[in-house]
Amino acid sequence: MTVLERVPSSFTRQAYGIPRTTLRPVPALDPDETLPLLPQRPPQPRSVLSMKCLGCQGPVQKATAPVAISRNGYRLTWEAVPAWVCARCGTAYFEPREVERIREAVQAVRGIKQ
Repeated sequence: MTVLERVPSSFTRQAYGIPRTTLRPVPALDPDETLPLLPQRPPQPRSVLSMKCLGCQGPVQKATAPVAISRNGYRLTWEAVPAWVCARCGTAYFEPREVERIREAVQAVRGIKQ
């Protein structure tokens, strides 16, 4: 059907008592009024590793884990070493940089003579 073939309908908004639509005025908003009073920091993204835990297949995320090593009568303990920790079972996976630092500490203690 083309525009020329259209027949005006007797069923109009006015026939049903519906008033014509008019645009209502919208007040202008000041962008500064919509800002929060205190500056808010964006939430820090949680680091989640794409690999799964080797033991339980749970998600692995960036956190800290305790490490304790006993060698030749010496005991070295760290309470919070950066690691990838399973959110389900708590298994810690350390990055090579952290492992190397721990090895250096063990070598340094081994070099101490009584």
